[in-house]
Amino acid sequence: MMILLCSLKDKNMNSDGLKFKSVPITSCANNTKWTKLRERMLDLSDQAPQFLISYLPEIKGNMWELNLSENLTNIEPKFETFGWDDEWYHHFRYKPYKFIECVDLKPSPESSRIGLAEMSVICRDISLEFEVHHDWLRVFGYRRGSASSGE
Repeated sequence: MMILLCSLKDKNMNSDGLKFKSVPITSCANNTKWTKLRERMLDLSDQAPQFLISYLPEIKGNMWELNLSENLTNIEPKFETFGWDDEWYHHFRYKPYKFIECVDLKPSPESSRIGLAEMSVICRDISLEFEVHHDWLRVFGYRRGSASSGE
């Protein structure tokens, strides 16, 4: 599903003089996939990785609006947590899943936690789109710009 992060029509300016821009985003996950991820992490108990969640910008009317100073495809997601969290039962459901832009997962320094390889297998099993970085993994709820091909 393709969605547009939309701008105001009057010269891309709002009443406060802030610039906005339309940006296509592609949906990569749904409530079922996020629920399955959460359930798999709850099953892991103390071995579950830590997470950070980035949410889509606030909805204004029927449009998403982003304050822009550069190309949106190069802007890092905004994470709304206070550091890495490992409380999957309550904290992962802080906002409705439909607003999750992405979730970063990383193993804890404790050796008893699962690693990137195991996290990748779980994401593949659930058919989540993700990228593996040096010591963490990003799971996508939405991708900015044109549709991307996967991991």
